[in-house]
Amino acid sequence: MSLYYIDSTIGRAGFTTLFALVAGAGFYWVSQPVNAVVKIENSPLEEWVMQWGPAVALGVAALALLILVRRHAWLKKILTQGTPIKGTVEDVTIYEREAPKSENSPAFKTTKIRTYYTVIRYAWKGVETQVRFKLPFSPSTYQITKGGEVDLLILESNPKKPVVRKVYLAGVFPR
Repeated sequence: MSLYYIDSTIGRAGFTTLFALVAGAGFYWVSQPVNAVVKIENSPLEEWVMQWGPAVALGVAALALLILVRRHAWLKKILTQGTPIKGTVEDVTIYEREAPKSENSPAFKTTKIRTYYTVIRYAWKGVETQVRFKLPFSPSTYQITKGGEVDLLILESNPKKPVVRKVYLAGVFPR
């Protein structure tokens, strides 16, 4: 499983980078002069978008790419150099909502979208800390149960931001 699906920050940054590049190319293409018989006047907003749209889109793409690269480097560092510790699962919460209907969905069948969160308590150098994680898949995928133990990886330089070992090491970075 790739980090794009497991880590929401990497997924969103990747999507934003791609979207901004496509939008920048689109703005550039639209702003090119056309040999037309009838001259069309553009509004000041359209002129501004045609002038600055590609540059703004490239700036957004560069920022999103920077976020993606930094997050990937941080995850790689914590997964390769992190200290393994044990944490206790305090709570597992499942939020469920109905998916929006489309014209292709069955008339009386509702599709549910589930979001999974877990609260984990851990001690690092005598300090108890509690962290809330959003899980990409069901907690049972990672054998996370309320009251159970879970392996965390933590960097000494940033002990407030651990990661759940099984979430990231399930095929992403084999050791």
